[in-house]
Amino acid sequence: MIALTLAFTDLVVMAGYTALAARVLRTLKSPAHLKAMNRSFGALFVAAGTLLAFFKRA
Repeated sequence: MIALTLAFTDLVVMAGYTALAARVLRTLKSPAHLKAMNRSFGALFVAAGTLLAFFKRA
């Protein structure tokens, strides 16, 4: 019974992830959205690099 419950829960969660990924993929096919995402992640990497550059160990 526990294995069936776990399998059912896993199936529902994975189906949800698949639906979400399909929706995101449809959105990212637009060049404008892709450009915005690239700039956003680029800015996050620059911010992370800046924080690491100023990080001092105790």
